[in-house]
Amino acid sequence: MPWPIIGARGALLLYLLVVPWLPGLMSLRTGHDLSRGLQMLLWLACGLALWRRARPASRQAAATALALLLAALALAGRAPQPGWAGLELALWVGMAAAAALVADVVREGGRWRQALGWTLLAASAMQGTLEVLMAALGLLQGIVPRPDLLGQGYDNLRFLNHVQTLSLPLTLAGLAWVGDTPAARRLATLALACGGAVLWASGGRATELGLLLGLVLVMAAGQPARALLARRLLPGLLLSVLVYALLWRVAPAALGLSADGAAAARLLSSVNDQARLTLWGAAWQQWLAHPWLGVGPMHLAAQPSHYAMHPHQLPLQLLAEWGGPYLLALLAVLALWLRQRWRAWQAALAAGPALAFTAGLWATGAALVDAQFSGNAVMPVSQVWLAVAWGALAGAGEEAGDRVNAPEAPTWAGGLVRALALAILAGAAALTAAQWPGLDERLKLSLADGQAPRTQPRFWSHGRLTPLPGQGPRQ
Repeated sequence: MPWPIIGARGALLLYLLVVPWLPGLMSLRTGHDLSRGLQMLLWLACGLALWRRARPASRQAAATALALLLAALALAGRAPQPGWAGLELALWVGMAAAAALVADVVREGGRWRQALGWTLLAASAMQGTLEVLMAALGLLQGIVPRPDLLGQGYDNLRFLNHVQTLSLPLTLAGLAWVGDTPAARRLATLALACGGAVLWASGGRATELGLLLGLVLVMAAGQPARALLARRLLPGLLLSVLVYALLWRVAPAALGLSADGAAAARLLSSVNDQARLTLWGAAWQQWLAHPWLGVGPMHLAAQPSHYAMHPHQLPLQLLAEWGGPYLLALLAVLALWLRQRWRAWQAALAAGPALAFTAGLWATGAALVDAQFSGNAVMPVSQVWLAVAWGALAGAGEEAGDRVNAPEAPTWAGGLVRALALAILAGAAALTAAQWPGLDERLKLSLADGQAPRTQPRFWSHGRLTPLPGQGPRQ
């Protein structure tokens, strides 16, 4: 196996295991921006691996990818800030490259798929158990476990929730890939119990809704899916309620501490929380002003705002930034792909256990629901986990020797798609490296602005691409 592919796979496993909590705790830079910088290196590694892939895409896949890439390049090139737009495009291209890498691992099976399975189990377990351990240690010191104490390594607790939308279902995929052994089942139960408890304590409404609706979707398919999920999900789910009740309710009361009620209050608050309706209204107005070609990728943030860098609603964001025709093309491709994957999943369930396939479908469905209310598709760590979910779903049911033969794309077509993808990722990595030295200065300027309206391109946190004095955005 070529070294670029081995290196990209290893980098992906390492990212899932340690980002953002370990670098976020070890550096003065924020977890968000460290995660973003490392993500761009990972995307570049995935692009190099994509270049070396021996398996050609089908003609239809190559033509679709080429058309979408060329149209996206044209939209990025005409944007008021082509640099911002190029970074946004690179993020989506990198996600596709990483998903292709994961899909190959799933199809090949063997040690790499087993390693990915153990990584998913370990990463999900660490996410939850570290938070639960910190809450328990805090109680011993008389500190009430509060939601704002959760999410170590993340700039925002919600960024952890975005990852949980994907990591909790993918725990079951990891369980399937490592062989569903007793040791693996215990680790999966631990991950679900602690991760679920953290989710209940944090009051992550979009994550909870996404997981619930995604679960209803896959369980509605029939008895095989329900039986699979009941055996492997129910123990961890029940334990998660118990852990939450003990640590966040019973223990504080027993120690004479007032239990935090913020999570329950958030569940009852309106959809306008965090200015959602305000953001959606602003995005809608920007689309009305630019219905065909959009305002430019990442350019919703170019309008001075008190609130956020994105509208917390993915279709509306794509509509406003990329325009109506491009959004319709993306939705058509997504619908066709999901229909094909649904049919393949039905066939896999009829043939026998399909736990990994079911988990991949659950994770993808939950993430799509979450994206209607949050920024899970634009934050660095959740983007990596989203790419894993896409790859897991794309490769499921297509193990080596079982793939449906499709007409291979001409060599030039596959090579052109890979060359464009690699060029976009390399350019974005170079632009990221050039911006890195000045991030601290931009952070100070951004924080000094307080809540003053400012442009906040979402590539870095805190509006760190906010133009320096005298360097306003080009119109």
